[in-house]
Amino acid sequence: MKHGITVEKLLSQFTFERSSDAIFWVDEHARFLSVNQAACQNLGFTRDELLCMNVYDINPDYPKVQWNELWNRIKHEKAFTLQSHHKRKNGCVFPVEITVNYIEFEGKEYSCSFVRDITERTLQEEQIKLLAQFPADSPHPVLRISKNHTVLYANKASDQLVKTISNDNAVIKLPRWRNLINEVISSNSTKQIEHISGTQTFSLTFAPFSQSEYIHVYGYDITERKHAEEQMLFSKAKFEALFRSVGDAIVFTNPRLVIIAVNRAAIEMFGYSSEEIIGQDKSILYHSPALFQTHKQTRLCPTCKERFSPAEIECQRKDGSVFVGESLASIIKDDNGLLLGFASIIRDITERKKTEENLRNALKEVQQLKNRLEAENVYLQSEIQLQHNFEEIITQSAPLQKALQRVEQVASTDTTVLILGETGTGKELFARAIHNISHRSSRPLVKVNCAALPENLIESELFGHEKGAFTGAISRKIGRFELADNGTIFLDEIGDLPIALQSKLLRIIQEGEFERLGNPYTFKVNVRIIAATNRNLEQAVENGLFREDLYYRLNVFPIIIPPLRNRPDDIPLLINHFTGKFSARMGKKIISIPQNTLKMLTHYAWPGNVRELENIIERAVILSSSDTLATDELFGHTLNKKGSSLLDATLPEIEKKLIAETLEKCRWVIEGPHGAARRI
Repeated sequence: MKHGITVEKLLSQFTFERSSDAIFWVDEHARFLSVNQAACQNLGFTRDELLCMNVYDINPDYPKVQWNELWNRIKHEKAFTLQSHHKRKNGCVFPVEITVNYIEFEGKEYSCSFVRDITERTLQEEQIKLLAQFPADSPHPVLRISKNHTVLYANKASDQLVKTISNDNAVIKLPRWRNLINEVISSNSTKQIEHISGTQTFSLTFAPFSQSEYIHVYGYDITERKHAEEQMLFSKAKFEALFRSVGDAIVFTNPRLVIIAVNRAAIEMFGYSSEEIIGQDKSILYHSPALFQTHKQTRLCPTCKERFSPAEIECQRKDGSVFVGESLASIIKDDNGLLLGFASIIRDITERKKTEENLRNALKEVQQLKNRLEAENVYLQSEIQLQHNFEEIITQSAPLQKALQRVEQVASTDTTVLILGETGTGKELFARAIHNISHRSSRPLVKVNCAALPENLIESELFGHEKGAFTGAISRKIGRFELADNGTIFLDEIGDLPIALQSKLLRIIQEGEFERLGNPYTFKVNVRIIAATNRNLEQAVENGLFREDLYYRLNVFPIIIPPLRNRPDDIPLLINHFTGKFSARMGKKIISIPQNTLKMLTHYAWPGNVRELENIIERAVILSSSDTLATDELFGHTLNKKGSSLLDATLPEIEKKLIAETLEKCRWVIEGPHGAARRI
């Protein structure tokens, strides 16, 4: 006997925990004594949390002051069902149907409540109500009848029907209708009948209107369907053979879209047995009731065609899972053209949709690559048209050789490089040298002159913009960083970058990502950054013109290019190089350079560095009419104007003068970040 009780207890506990409905045991003080797992899942509380709560903590319809009234009803009626609301832990309130049972045991009183979430059902009822508000244009009869059996409203399609069921005062005269109206109102339940009115047969649904003293009657003219049912003959052998041979789901419905036959593939696809699915409305196969209503109206349209175009629909299996199906529907008529029903072939195209999505993504990637390659091509074509200052680095001086050694050391890495040097020292040439011997050499070196771009366009140039991102943005533009993906970007004159954009540059260095103007999507890039400047960035940081964190990010591997005045041994080499370069370009043959010209050029301070030397040699070649490099009055005047005090000085004298000037500027402070030693 004891064993039997134990088994019974285990079975009871198993049933309690496995119930899909939420179960609550409550005492007379509204306290929860026991709850099952479904209750915890529905409300979002743990079992321990619920056992410390009361009914009015989760039911806003029954606050503490109304509990005694509800408890008295429970004691009096013993068992009843009501609709109410529950509130989840997150504050969400949802409708529920509660079946309450009163139990008295060993002198104590309890209530056991079974609670079901009726959110979906409530939404469906609301949709029915919404549809019922607009019956005037319906091709089917719609009536509103009071509890006193008076027709309060009838649409145009109901004219013939009203004449057969009511008298001149619009009062229902048929006993069957009067009894049915009373039953629907008293039971608050829907009833359905068939009614013959003259030559027409209607299917009528009597539906109560929530908390009202009248009902709605919805009618469908089923005259043709009744006639079609009498003549509908399917060949059983052909039907079964067709069903066995087709791998897609086949669903036959009557004219009201009630399922009358399915094949085995449909049973396997949707998970219903044939007994469960036959006789059901076809809407059970749809995930969206609204989409089904649209298809239903299309199918039942009097002018509808006999074969519908394939349509993609979201189907729903018995277990609630959703898949994408392709439905092809056809109308079935008898020899006289009367509608017998519909045949639908449904194919699960989930995998095909995934393949199409993958293909779209691949095509999108290809298009993005195509756009980027086109942009790169445009950029590279413009770069090809530029005349670079140097064909190669010409040097024999130790300081520049040391700088080239640092180029070789850093080129094979992805480390950020900061090239420091005066204007005209060849910073871009060094950047190209780093890129050309790096593993990124097959990708472009994209150049940005931060000082040459208007401040309001720098962000667009660096990061790109979408069409319409700002006034004048008539098309999408890919930015320089996107062009340089997997390559190198050279940020010349980085010291002139507006401080507002420095944080965005810092983000790219740190995270490798940015946003295009007008596009919230974050783009990831793999770019090696080389920056260059002729400014004192440390001083700019102190003056608040340059971010300190950005400076340290850029200054990972600095390369300092010495000015031309500090490597006089290179000046004759450069003079010969530029003379040969411009002579060949201009079709001249200059084989002699006067010694006084070499001396004058070698002793000049060259504030414009190599670029200034190149410009002067180009001008001299233009002015040369023989095989000797010209040193005319204009040539000498140019040098004297820029550095007359230095022309006759020796290199040690020039260095001494520059040191003295630097000490004056630094107020004779030698050491420290602002001292003369650091500047020199």
